[in-house]
Amino acid sequence: MFAGQRFCRGCGASTDQLDEEQTPTQIMPSPPEWGVRSADTAPTPGQDTSPVYAPPQYYQPSVPPMTAQPMPPYQPPRSRSPWGWIIAFVGMGLFVALILAVIFVSRAAKQVIDKIPNGSGSSRAEALNGEVMLNETSADQVTSTSNETTLIKTFSLDEDADFTLKNVNGSVTIDAWDKPQAQVTVIKRGSDSDRKAVQVYFKNGDSELSLRTAYPKGSNKSEVIYQIKLPRKLDSIDLNTVNGAIKLSDISAEIAAQTVNGSVELANVAGVNKAQSVNGNVKAVLREAGSDSMEFGNVNGSIEVQIKGDLDADLEAVAVHGTITIDDAFGVQVQKQMVGQKASGQIGSGGTSLKIKTVNGSIKLAK
Repeated sequence: MFAGQRFCRGCGASTDQLDEEQTPTQIMPSPPEWGVRSADTAPTPGQDTSPVYAPPQYYQPSVPPMTAQPMPPYQPPRSRSPWGWIIAFVGMGLFVALILAVIFVSRAAKQVIDKIPNGSGSSRAEALNGEVMLNETSADQVTSTSNETTLIKTFSLDEDADFTLKNVNGSVTIDAWDKPQAQVTVIKRGSDSDRKAVQVYFKNGDSELSLRTAYPKGSNKSEVIYQIKLPRKLDSIDLNTVNGAIKLSDISAEIAAQTVNGSVELANVAGVNKAQSVNGNVKAVLREAGSDSMEFGNVNGSIEVQIKGDLDADLEAVAVHGTITIDDAFGVQVQKQMVGQKASGQIGSGGTSLKIKTVNGSIKLAK
């Protein structure tokens, strides 16, 4: 302790309270240069125990300092392009056109098939009221080979008579001749059992001749082909088949010809009312138009109509997927639509309805 020291430097107690044992044996005088100073009782700072790490022995890349990125200038939002709406409307139009095409196809096919009672191959194989079977006994001539049987029979038929034919599998070909008779040639093709299973029935009178092909239920393997000669003028002709073409030439009558799978060809005829096919071309050459409405139509195939005589009609032509060509002499313009083409207008003085419609094919109306 130093002289004049009032507090113990070790414990901080006042020197006046110390006993003799705690009193130092010698009081050291204060150094003259120190002077009297107060006891410093602040604790001695401890040793720095911060950890010291050795520098790593491997490479550590230095991280470049972050630099402030400049803020891009403000750009106002762009206005929306009208092309999105245009594409949407076009898509909606195509969808509607597709729906209409499906409806048209369904209706056209149904109209043709509904007119053919033998379409399912399950028509009644027995004779209906007034019908007679055309076979080896009732035919005028009969020829037969290993896979073909031909039956020929001639019927009396007046000019004002009605002729009807309903077939299933096989073509129908009709030509004109100058006799008041109808000559019917029936050709059956197939195995012997199939030819015997299929039957041909007829009903005849002075003003009527009808022919019908009938298959047993679940059997339609054989083919029945008709080759017929009719008077040049009749009251009406109604022809129907399912699988086969129809050809009619040089006859004047109210003509209706319909098939499902096959073409329809009318050459130098007059008085056509209807010519239709589902899968096949339709071609008609009219030396004169009839007084009643005329309708030509199909689903898959082209339609060609040529009318040589004067024509007064109201035309309605539609090609869903195809083109329309009309002779300038008729004075009707073709209109292009979003899907397909159409043409409508008055030809001559108008009056008679003329409808020509196809889904997948072209239309040609010529003079």
